[in-house]
Amino acid sequence: MIDYAPSIDGLKGKDNLSGLKQTVYVAPARVFDSLKGLKTGAAIVGPGDSVTIDGSHTFIATEGFTKLYTTYDTAQMMIESAKNRDQSGGPIKLEAFHPGSHKEAAEFFRHTPTDEFIVLVEDTNNDPVTGKPYIFQIGQKDLYASVRANYDSKNLTGDRKGFACTIEAFACGLMYYEGTITLKP
Repeated sequence: MIDYAPSIDGLKGKDNLSGLKQTVYVAPARVFDSLKGLKTGAAIVGPGDSVTIDGSHTFIATEGFTKLYTTYDTAQMMIESAKNRDQSGGPIKLEAFHPGSHKEAAEFFRHTPTDEFIVLVEDTNNDPVTGKPYIFQIGQKDLYASVRANYDSKNLTGDRKGFACTIEAFACGLMYYEGTITLKP
């Protein structure tokens, strides 16, 4: 049972910039040595703790997150709430665009549909207490994210050539990651 905060104030002059930053961090579930979950029990000591990952994920040797660039102003994350009054959670979706036709991206997106992932993406806003950017996690143990992309070359006068990415999972709401982001060497 959650103890609700005594007050949930409005913005009161704080920034609320729309959108997400341009970098997405993606790692297959199979490369984690330790995958942390949401804080529970005694780890919940203040407001927001029940939606915060309890520490840093760790990887097996020579593994880490792949840093995926996305085109400016294309990343958007949406969470659909449950339709049933007695149910928690719903689908979470991140859509973004990765430009180009290079082989590394083609190979990456060729294999992602049959794998399971943990994905991190930075919000455009910072936590007012720590000053660090909010980092959202998509996917969790046993409810991993899927990563799919459609490629479009466009015609010569087309506006965007590359991969339209869709990352999807199921969650009970936003999950915040405050741990270390270890990149693949």
